[in-house]
Amino acid sequence: MKISEIIAREDYLDPKQVGIFKENIRRYIDNSTRDQNEILAGRAIIQISPVQLKYFLRKKEREENTRLILQYLLMFLDKDPDDVTPFHKQITPEKQLHGFVRFQVNLLLERDVRKAILHEYSQLRILKTGNFWYYEGRITDTHKELSGTLADCSGQGPVAIIQLCRILERLSLFWFDLCREDVCRIRTSDLYIYKLALILQKSLTVSHNQ
Repeated sequence: MKISEIIAREDYLDPKQVGIFKENIRRYIDNSTRDQNEILAGRAIIQISPVQLKYFLRKKEREENTRLILQYLLMFLDKDPDDVTPFHKQITPEKQLHGFVRFQVNLLLERDVRKAILHEYSQLRILKTGNFWYYEGRITDTHKELSGTLADCSGQGPVAIIQLCRILERLSLFWFDLCREDVCRIRTSDLYIYKLALILQKSLTVSHNQ
């Protein structure tokens, strides 16, 4: 059974369950930030090569972007979009989230990410010399699809946020599929983003239609 089907069978919209889920996400954000700070403290006292430093900073930037997405989704779930205070005072919260989502989508263009995806296909024994072009094309097509949807999402308010949530939902499904729908192998952050995007879409759709 697919992960999306498992979640669809859950009562994930129950207010009590949503409350527990949000606390789990906040704990995850706090722990990941603490872990990152501990690593930084450790790095300060040892010598690392320029290549290691580049890898570490790239990984840190990606993890920070993921945390920011989770934080914004939580804020939009807790408050009306007009009441959300953006981290950057000169940019609307919707536009900031748009930038964070674009960062995630553009990771599909990064050489190391594409290499990791193709390696995963190879490990699954479905990537061969004759079909390499197909699986590389799937990555490119997914990026093109999501980038096109993102380009059409330039507004503000609930509608814009719902559109961004749909992009995050689609991107999460891509990662779930890559892990062959194995709950033990998917990243916790992808699962959190997926469920939070579903909950927020439902919440904003209901409030927008009232």
